[in-house]
Amino acid sequence: MSTRPLRPCVQPGCPALVDHGRCAQHARQQEQQRGSAYTRGYTRRHQCQRVLILARDPLCRGCQQAVSTVDDHIVPIEQGGSATDEMNQQGVCTECHGWKIVREQRDPTFGRRLREAGQAVGQPAPYGWRQLLAFQGAA
Repeated sequence: MSTRPLRPCVQPGCPALVDHGRCAQHARQQEQQRGSAYTRGYTRRHQCQRVLILARDPLCRGCQQAVSTVDDHIVPIEQGGSATDEMNQQGVCTECHGWKIVREQRDPTFGRRLREAGQAVGQPAPYGWRQLLAFQGAA
């Protein structure tokens, strides 16, 4: 049991108190609206392609230190990136994937610039892009 005080559900107008996030009722509603993994595009083809991408990039392209566990779309699908193009996918660790998502929320052109930098060297994205950005003072 958590020792933190309970907080209101993040759903506007809901009086329920929870440890974090939404109450059970609103969490269930959000999950139903979100749809299944299949309807969001995670088909059998995607599962097979994910295995290929993680085999191609055994080490994270972001930090080059951790094992890649996430098949990341360099240019997000919502921003016009291809869901099936191998040159729009990279293997990254969970930490670098989270870092990249936050970065994309602040700068929507980040994924496109990362892909262009990779195309300049003939790869989906340059290896060690996170260190490169830190060195350039952009991280």
